[in-house]
Amino acid sequence: MSTFKRNALSRRTFLRGAGVTLALPFLEAMLPRTLAAQTMGVPKRMLIYYVPNGMHMPAWTPDEVGTNWTPKSILQPLAGLREHVSILSGIENQAGWAMGDGPGDHARGTGTFLSAVRIKKTNGADIRNGVTVDQVAANAFKDETKFASLQLGMDGGGSTGDCDSGYSCAYARNVSWADEVTPLPKLTDTQQVFDYLFGGFDPNQSADAVRKRKLYRKSVLDYVKRDTDELQKQLGASDKIKLEGYLDGVRELERRIDNDDQGPVCTPPEAAGAPTRFADKARAMADLMAAAFECDLTRVITFMLANAGSGRNYQSEPGVMVSGNHHQISHHESKQENYDKLMAIDRWEVEQFAYLLEKLQGKMDVDGNSVLHNSILFFSSEISDGNRHNHDDLPVLIAGNAGGFIQQGRHLKFDQDIPVSNLFTTMLQSVGLDVANFGVDSTGAIDQLKSS
Repeated sequence: MSTFKRNALSRRTFLRGAGVTLALPFLEAMLPRTLAAQTMGVPKRMLIYYVPNGMHMPAWTPDEVGTNWTPKSILQPLAGLREHVSILSGIENQAGWAMGDGPGDHARGTGTFLSAVRIKKTNGADIRNGVTVDQVAANAFKDETKFASLQLGMDGGGSTGDCDSGYSCAYARNVSWADEVTPLPKLTDTQQVFDYLFGGFDPNQSADAVRKRKLYRKSVLDYVKRDTDELQKQLGASDKIKLEGYLDGVRELERRIDNDDQGPVCTPPEAAGAPTRFADKARAMADLMAAAFECDLTRVITFMLANAGSGRNYQSEPGVMVSGNHHQISHHESKQENYDKLMAIDRWEVEQFAYLLEKLQGKMDVDGNSVLHNSILFFSSEISDGNRHNHDDLPVLIAGNAGGFIQQGRHLKFDQDIPVSNLFTTMLQSVGLDVANFGVDSTGAIDQLKSS
């Protein structure tokens, strides 16, 4: 007897078999039947994308204001996605500078990146921050998805010790905080993330069982085939197509990560000329994030392309080929040589973000729009100019329409500095939360961002 009912699927329905559970994409059969309920049932999602050491702002900020802006060199990777993104000039993080305590701008800017509150300067156990915007959204959605939120990154490291002029590593290596004293550590291994999200095995299963699955070249899809066949019989035509595409994507992602797991460690040493597969790992992470949104495993993700003040060397990175320590290069001292290196690194970072946007744009959501359309993404850094260490006029980019709430395709330049907390207030409203402000300096939402 079938375990599925037509047009009555729970959002928490899984494919099961031989100890495996595999999440499903969001299907039309999971929506309530009335049109009004369907509109309310379409999930809204939030993703935060952090990059370190600021940007070379002259090659970032468009000359034009409004809809007819031209991407400069750093933003060129987004040229084909202009209608889905907006550049915001004049956004500041007061918690990063006006509420600061001397040196330590990288850790302070990263610690306050999503909290917009003053953090306690300490390198001991008495850390203190505030709940971050992603966790406000996660708490609202926690009963809707398997995972309330997902914290991912490229670089690991613990949260103890002094990472920047007296500021704890907890501030420099985490952007997501559950409360004042609890930073949420990120997953940095692609195989671990895949198994966590899509592997479907009991988390208490032994490592030997996982090795056996790989030894016999078994896909997680092989274990759920019977349940998949049963489900297919109960779905409409459009849901069948979506499910088939999703399963093909899971198999391809599994294959790529399995192959990657046989190669060298992805996070390389920072010595000049060290071999690196950094871009491959970044794109695998993007694929995992897009898939997590597609199957509605979570609606809130934070991603750190590197830790605060990263000194990564990009000499061996295809598309960059820049020698030297990124952090040191960001202290450019107004030298053209350093400007050129920064532009190459910054453009590469935007390329990785553009890849993620393309993946989200290519995934159809349950209402016929793309997953990107129904999401809101925030891309920025802990500082603006690497030499000045300033926290005003930050490099801020938002993407996605949050289901039509946000108007995109513009360069907005504010006459007076706008607190980033106002942007976070707007983002929370865009995903359906009834909030009037966020952080310590918010004056409300940014109405200019909203669709008329």
